Amino acid sequence: MMDLLNLEMIKAEVEALRPGYHVEKIHMPEKWTQFAIGFHGSFNFHIKVDFEGGDSWIMRIRRRAGRHYPDEPLKLNLASEVATNRVLHKGGLKVPNAWLRPEHSKFHPKLIYCYQAFLPGEMWRPWFYPDSRDLPLEQDSLRLLNGVVDWFLTMEKLQFDKVGSPWFGQDENDVIVGPLITRHPIFTIPPYYRGPFRTAKEKWLAILNNKISLILSRNYCNPDRELQEYFMLMEAKRLVGNCKEMENAGPFHIKHDDDRFDHIRANETDGEFTGIIDWEWAYTTNKEEAFAAPNGFVPAEYKEGKNDILSTREFALIDAYTSHGRLDLANCVRNGRKYHRLIDFLRHDEYNIKIINALERAFLDLPDDHVGQPESMEEWLGVMKEKYRDNEGLKFLLANSGPQPDLPQEAEKE
Repeated sequence: MMDLLNLEMIKAEVEALRPGYHVEKIHMPEKWTQFAIGFHGSFNFHIKVDFEGGDSWIMRIRRRAGRHYPDEPLKLNLASEVATNRVLHKGGLKVPNAWLRPEHSKFHPKLIYCYQAFLPGEMWRPWFYPDSRDLPLEQDSLRLLNGVVDWFLTMEKLQFDKVGSPWFGQDENDVIVGPLITRHPIFTIPPYYRGPFRTAKEKWLAILNNKISLILSRNYCNPDRELQEYFMLMEAKRLVGNCKEMENAGPFHIKHDDDRFDHIRANETDGEFTGIIDWEWAYTTNKEEAFAAPNGFVPAEYKEGKNDILSTREFALIDAYTSHGRLDLANCVRNGRKYHRLIDFLRHDEYNIKIINALERAFLDLPDDHVGQPESMEEWLGVMKEKYRDNEGLKFLLANSGPQPDLPQEAEKE
């Protein structure tokens, strides 16, 4: 990649995008090994560009490592990220403003990049360790969470009429909701996207149906996982299909698609909120999902299949919304587990019987002490085979079966 980059070309592009400003310094390592170690996030390389006068931009370059998409959908995704940043920034929200790769750029076509304003602040270190999500919050962390809530209250004013990904319309000043370009290769052939959709339910069902079709075409997972993956997708489809909340016809709001905690930026000395970064793969969705707690705020018990327990961060969000008189948004935090469960299932494909049962309880609003659910993967698979015995997809998989499922051993420990 180093051979594709040229400091003078970066300088010329940036100064053309920002007339009247002059580049003072471009921070780029001399060796690719330095680039690989210190100048990237999980899926992007970053080159910082300092202007005379003190402020900075970032050249944000997509990394192909770890991605399953060809270049075309990555370019679509990058354009959607820029559109997302642009509409949020225009709405007065603390996010980096962004600019597309210039139409007549002289860089190699394989270089997929955009420019973004540099957002001050750091990842909030007190939240770095997983066990910190259950510790009492210090005053600085409470200050940060109150800043996050203020951000969401402003974001609520940005409303959209469809579910999908932000796209540019007539020009770069016109942001609309277009088809959904998703994080994982759910739609693996051109045009790589579906939608936009009228409701969140339509979106989730499109994703689930496409994954089911991939299993039936033997293009989704190893043969020894097909049955359990198929049953999980069919069960998720059933739960989503019966979820009235997801039939909300709008207005819809923008949802960050990787809201662990490190997307939130703060002044590292006092916790003052400075903004939110990394809007790659963002989408619009119903109010209940958009205002659920960030996925990274769930408590440690969540991974054990517990839904009823809230983390100290979630309680702080509830208190902050309540102090603003927004009991409706506080309830979005209280009742957001179905979205955490569904997103994690579709993103990671990692589950055991506790996680499977937790997904069902979250959608059916059942407590953690609910009885009557299967207690092992073997029992669950037996129940599913009986439940879907007349299903044509199951008949096909059984008639063309590979090795028997390799069941997760940790599911049976207790």
